[in-house]
Amino acid sequence: MPMNIVIQEQRKLLGLTQEQVADYLGVSTPAVSKWEKGITSPDIGLLPPLARLLKIDLNTLFCFSEDLSEQEIGFFCNELAKQARNDILSAFDAAEAKIHEYPHNELLLLNITIILDSILL
Repeated sequence: MPMNIVIQEQRKLLGLTQEQVADYLGVSTPAVSKWEKGITSPDIGLLPPLARLLKIDLNTLFCFSEDLSEQEIGFFCNELAKQARNDILSAFDAAEAKIHEYPHNELLLLNITIILDSILL
């Protein structure tokens, strides 16, 4: 979810008006409106107080996910397949390390399994 939607939804959830957010941060109400429409973004110096006001952490405000994207999984799996053709043991080590880092990512687990299984056949 984009940051503008997070700001808008969390503000509404807390029952705050755009004017209240603006007053708290020392900006104009139209500035907050532009943030929520995705036209502009808050100044970097406003992000910590905005997150505190909205009672969320910066990761939530930035929509940071600690999981891998499909693109990142694809890149890793392509590299793993190349590595597996050259040195299957190091490929298993790399796969084990990535699984340890992201143990609940089912797409990653599935792709690693398919790649390593196909190399072993």
